[in-house]
Amino acid sequence: MSQVPNAIKLKDKVVKGGGRVVIRPDSGNPENVPVECVDLLMKASAIMKKGYWSDVFKSPVTDSGKVSKKGLLALVEDTGVGSTGYSTVRIADAVGRKKVLVPVYKDGKVLKTYTFKEIRANSEA
Repeated sequence: MSQVPNAIKLKDKVVKGGGRVVIRPDSGNPENVPVECVDLLMKASAIMKKGYWSDVFKSPVTDSGKVSKKGLLALVEDTGVGSTGYSTVRIADAVGRKKVLVPVYKDGKVLKTYTFKEIRANSEA
């Protein structure tokens, strides 16, 4: 980790201010990659400390448009009038709503596998 200045290691992920450090899954080595080249960017919204979940978020006083979502989140189908189809909500607000994402990997264990045919069908749905 000494190669990655100002970084915080959270299990197998690396977070760095400026959004330019990416850990390649195939090598585990940090690389400087322009954020525009990354197809998926995930940020922490919650952290477990001493057995309790705490919110992680930013709320810059100089730009209220950059306030991030906080807490444990779920992606749900949004069926309301004028909806865009999906919403990201806090887990507590997802009760009774259809969650779109399903866990496939947790604590080093594969929970769900997909065939190529299933992946193709999901991408076309």
